[in-house]
Amino acid sequence: TVEGRKAFLKKRLIITGPMVLIGMILLLFGEESISSVLLVVAFYIWGWTMVKRLFGAAAVGSFWAFFTGHIILGCICVLAFIVLGYLFGMFGFVVGLIYFIYLLLSGREKK
Repeated sequence: TVEGRKAFLKKRLIITGPMVLIGMILLLFGEESISSVLLVVAFYIWGWTMVKRLFGAAAVGSFWAFFTGHIILGCICVLAFIVLGYLFGMFGFVVGLIYFIYLLLSGREKK
């Protein structure tokens, strides 16, 4: 339902929105280390659900177990999942923010 989508997005945006805003402001003032940690955490919150749906929740563990004989290859696979989660999270945050604004505006037009 529309109300369920709004509630889900609102909860996520309340948690991650300030992190992204503070991270961007710190990035403008040259604090790359703190801002990158904030942005990675915020985007990974959004991206983990997408990675989990695409590859399965146990994909990271199964890749790690599969490559136990080749630890370097296992580490590369785990890092690839982390990078994918971050990239999907950036996309998901922007799309989620735009969709949340759309839901708010469409709800006001009906009233």
